[in-house]
Amino acid sequence: MVSVCVVNWRTADETLTMAASLPAGAGDVPWELIVADNASGDGSVERLSEALPHATVFDTGGNLGFGTGVNRAAEKASGDWLFILNPDTVVHERAIQVLVEYLSQNPDVGAVGPKMVDAVGSRQASARSFPTAAAAMFRHTLLGRLFPSNRYAADYLMSDLPQDRPSEVDWLSGSAMMLPRRAFEAVDGFDEDFFMYCEDIDICRRLWDEGHRVVYHPGATVEHTIGAASDKAQAAMIREHHRSMLKYYRKHLVHDVPWLLRPTYPVGISLRHALRQLHRWSLEQRHRRRRR
Repeated sequence: MVSVCVVNWRTADETLTMAASLPAGAGDVPWELIVADNASGDGSVERLSEALPHATVFDTGGNLGFGTGVNRAAEKASGDWLFILNPDTVVHERAIQVLVEYLSQNPDVGAVGPKMVDAVGSRQASARSFPTAAAAMFRHTLLGRLFPSNRYAADYLMSDLPQDRPSEVDWLSGSAMMLPRRAFEAVDGFDEDFFMYCEDIDICRRLWDEGHRVVYHPGATVEHTIGAASDKAQAAMIREHHRSMLKYYRKHLVHDVPWLLRPTYPVGISLRHALRQLHRWSLEQRHRRRRR
């Protein structure tokens, strides 16, 4: 049994589209759908409960964030496999079955992720190397736009990842990630200190630390429309992303940094946050001027 665990926040339309793709995606594998609604406040629970009578749909009681929402869904799951899935996805035919079969044949794997593509079939960078300070400097920054072919971003995004066979990777996007329940429980699920972002990097790092491999499997495909929920609150999501970056640094990286350099990382993350917000604001102003 596969338990598909979804966190909904004002994305009922997307959740229904995703749910419609599950039968073909599961193939011959039995499955269940569990939707944790993070206090959408827009009638999502009622609408999804009516439209998906065989699913478990419940209100978490507050906007708890992504990782906590997944943990609450996992508590209600009955499957041996947990397929964490974003609402804004469409599961391609037999993708779930391919991932289950791979995990069944490779018991040392703690998480496996499919190839993720956009609406026109272009591959998204859903499997990556662990973040570094250099990668942060060149991702979604002016430096990255000035030097788009820099090796730091390319290494981080694993641009040369093979597409003809499964490959070990550092971490997988939480937008579509399957874990054996035993591995998920062995690391106590997602760290609930992360409200949004970096919780997928963190859990993959902890899986590796516990001796579980993390694998990208291009033989399974999931289509993903990035930002269906986060685009509804861009400023807040940029802020949460950088808060999570700081939490990840303090949890996993600070002890590897010479103590004289340790204060520079929080300063750099704060500066990156300010520049990202400035860029977002400038784009909004440009869009408003065009609408006049």
